[in-house]
Amino acid sequence: MRPIQTVEKVNIDRVRTVSHKAQILTKDENIIQVELAVQYQVKNPKDYLFKVRDPDYTLQEATESAMREVIGGITMDNFLSGGRGDLVSQTKELLQTMLDRYQAGLMLTSVNLLDPQPPEEVQGAFQDAIKAQEDEVRYKNEAEAYARDIVPRARGDAKRMREEAGAYKEQSIARAEGETSRFLQTLKEYKKAPEITRKRLYLDTMEEVLASTSKVIMDVNSGNSLMYLPLDKLMQSSSDLTKPTPEESSTGASATSRSPDPVRRRSTIRQGER
Repeated sequence: MRPIQTVEKVNIDRVRTVSHKAQILTKDENIIQVELAVQYQVKNPKDYLFKVRDPDYTLQEATESAMREVIGGITMDNFLSGGRGDLVSQTKELLQTMLDRYQAGLMLTSVNLLDPQPPEEVQGAFQDAIKAQEDEVRYKNEAEAYARDIVPRARGDAKRMREEAGAYKEQSIARAEGETSRFLQTLKEYKKAPEITRKRLYLDTMEEVLASTSKVIMDVNSGNSLMYLPLDKLMQSSSDLTKPTPEESSTGASATSRSPDPVRRRSTIRQGER
């Protein structure tokens, strides 16, 4: 039918798919092999048929150009550490801008980045880099878990140490105040009767020192020889005497009531001097 020679029908509802693979150099000069799957539809049949000679081929070339521009602006570490989501979004936006500028009559519906693979020559180094990234994430998680465990424990220990230090401080102050009070009382008595107080302090001190000894050496006035008293056996006998008898145990008598008189013990020890 004149003046129409041919009729070309374009299915605008059909979702078309194109996949493009390329080796791209990253910002830090690492080579990575990237494959991008692009799905698109025809949004303007007129532009699709008459503005561009081969719109599908133009899409492939534009896809590689957009990939190189976006991936060339990031480092390998950024690419491997989870930046691929932003990379896909930027690539789709840039690619759609390029198609609109070419008036290709195409509309992108989705852009998917397939698993990137390095060139075969650097496959081992690429796997090591991925493993290093995984180890970094694992170490960070372990460090955070350790921090969550050790920090509360350290705070608890610090609180306990502060409480113990406060208790020790109060105990030391109370002990010092008690010793000061006893010293002042003793000083008061000493001022009243110096000789009696001095002798009393001496006897109390000697009693405390000699209480833990097992033998006592005494100087005998009748000669130069020394006398050894087996006080360990005497003390053993004395301790046996201090044990409560069955009758006392049944009646609840205190063993301390049978302890020897310290004054009598001192007078017994000093008999050799008399």
